[in-house]
Amino acid sequence: MSEHAVPHPITPTPARWRKPMWISAAALLLLPAVAMLLGDEVNWGPLDFVVLAAMLAAVCGAIDVASRRSLSRRYLAGVAIAVIGMFLMVFANLAVGIVGGEDNPINLIFLLIPIIGVAGAAFARFRAAGMARSLEIVAVVQAGTLLIAWPGAKTVELLAMALFAAIWLAAARVLRTAD
Repeated sequence: MSEHAVPHPITPTPARWRKPMWISAAALLLLPAVAMLLGDEVNWGPLDFVVLAAMLAAVCGAIDVASRRSLSRRYLAGVAIAVIGMFLMVFANLAVGIVGGEDNPINLIFLLIPIIGVAGAAFARFRAAGMARSLEIVAVVQAGTLLIAWPGAKTVELLAMALFAAIWLAAARVLRTAD
């Protein structure tokens, strides 16, 4: 058998899910437009579509890059859990606010959490163990928001914050087993 017959262990094989992932993101972007055609409940402007498109591109791009960076399914799963969790948190926060209304200043913290996560991952050079530590820090920050919001927050808001902290810890746990 020739040297070229064996694939290089660092070169990831093409994933079958990449194309459906990007197509699904495009379909998700079209949902508000279709909803606007069907009724008056959804009223999005051009900026809303641009923001959603950028967020979906960031999610799909991060997952795509992670799949090219490592052949480890656990690495990809950990990244996907974290990135999708951050997308959901930011989307909910931009749409209606997580604590109280959109104008509640506590909601600004939810925009900082992904920045802390991405900065930590970059500082760790996107290595699984370092990203896991970064996500654990993100979970602590998330728990801090829960404590800050505790006095006036509704139960569902507190549960949402606890859920996001659990998502960051789950992603960290998966990443710890990736290398």
